[in-house]
Amino acid sequence: MGYYISVCWLILVQTQTTTSSSGAAEAATEVVTEAPRGFFQDFQYMLPIMAAIMALYFILLRPQQQEQDKAAGNVKNLKKNDRVLTVGGILGTVVSSPEQSEFTTIRIDESNNTKVQVRTASIARVMTDDDQKSGSVSGKK
Repeated sequence: MGYYISVCWLILVQTQTTTSSSGAAEAATEVVTEAPRGFFQDFQYMLPIMAAIMALYFILLRPQQQEQDKAAGNVKNLKKNDRVLTVGGILGTVVSSPEQSEFTTIRIDESNNTKVQVRTASIARVMTDDDQKSGSVSGKK
């Protein structure tokens, strides 16, 4: 055991003397090896990209998802006499919309009492009072 400790001590002393006694000529020819970079050192370059992706998500995607969820919620809660706009551009009034049914019956002509049965999924949105008063179909002024 004593031999092992003395060998380790000699190796330690030699490495300290060679690094401290190296001259300028040796330093010029010495190759500097850099330690491998860790994850967190490379992570600093990924931060701007991640920030840009998050900004795009919160500016573009999240509001669109919220609008779709709101529209889907309005279509799920259809009631009798709601004014609706279908994907095909047909304006009508809901006559019946059973809870678990795939189809909804809408009245498209008040004078002739013309009714059409459409898929509930094809109802684009429920018209609000503001849309009906302004005569705007798209909801944008």
